Amino acid sequence: MKIFSELGIRSSHMFIIIAAGVLVVNVDSQICGRAPVIYNRVFTDKAVVEDALVTKTGIATKLGCLEVCGRSLAVVCTAFVFNKQQQQCKIYKHSLNQLTQVTETGSVGFAILEEATCPAPPPLPNGTVTYTSVVIGSTATYSCDADYHFFGLSQSSVCETTRAWNGFNGSCRQVFFYNITPPSGPTRDISVPGLVTAGWKIEAIGTPLDSPRFYFNLMHDNNRIIAFHMDVRFNFGDVINTVVINSFTGYWGREDSYQPSFPFAPDQQFNLTILVTDNGFELTVDGQWHATREHSINAAVITAIRIDDACIYQSVKMFY
Repeated sequence: MKIFSELGIRSSHMFIIIAAGVLVVNVDSQICGRAPVIYNRVFTDKAVVEDALVTKTGIATKLGCLEVCGRSLAVVCTAFVFNKQQQQCKIYKHSLNQLTQVTETGSVGFAILEEATCPAPPPLPNGTVTYTSVVIGSTATYSCDADYHFFGLSQSSVCETTRAWNGFNGSCRQVFFYNITPPSGPTRDISVPGLVTAGWKIEAIGTPLDSPRFYFNLMHDNNRIIAFHMDVRFNFGDVINTVVINSFTGYWGREDSYQPSFPFAPDQQFNLTILVTDNGFELTVDGQWHATREHSINAAVITAIRIDDACIYQSVKMFY
């Protein structure tokens, strides 16, 4: 009886009878040929189960690439792979598009193929990626670091048959800012990273300096459009302790002035919240003082926050 020296397999084990017909195990090839496209079922021939030499030798030597081919369909092969970590047989089918775990008793597998995998998913600046596997079909999920928010279409990526990660679309952009120092010039701009719509909110904690006034603008980055202008006047011209709210769209709009219960004072910290609604802006200072301003232009034009050098901000936070 001939023995194949590479694996020590007796020729009597080269033909395995199953319901679909006679299958042939080809140990001569060291490389997998055409990717399998179909298979009927895993063979569970008792003779194979009882002969531990086949499995043990295959696992130990890692030689060759075993293909199980139907005699009547010689071009259709199924490649069995032994996963050492899981101690289970696995099978590749349908051109490696899907990995199906083989659990039937008697499956014979050999550690001669690596599972089709992708490299580690690419990193995300200012974010992290979480994944449990890099085999084809695996999913990686991205999340943003503290003080950053995700903007994009998809936070997940899939390891595809091309062995590349695809599907992720977006980036992490900063939305929380702390200890904003006075600008070197008269003003400083903070980028608004995403679209401003109803429900968008900004919270600013600041301390006015001993100055006649300070302002807080929500504007388009070219400063030709100011969707929201809050001008806090302590002693400016003939105006004392007044909050002026306005907008600029090529010209200044109607000026709304608020004097009663003036909520600001030099060197006294305040907490300003501005909420965008369908109709306009809602202002709250220290949870007590309130004011509103209707939209003069679509809030979606807002791309920047402009502050001046008359107020120091401990934090500016945007919520989406």
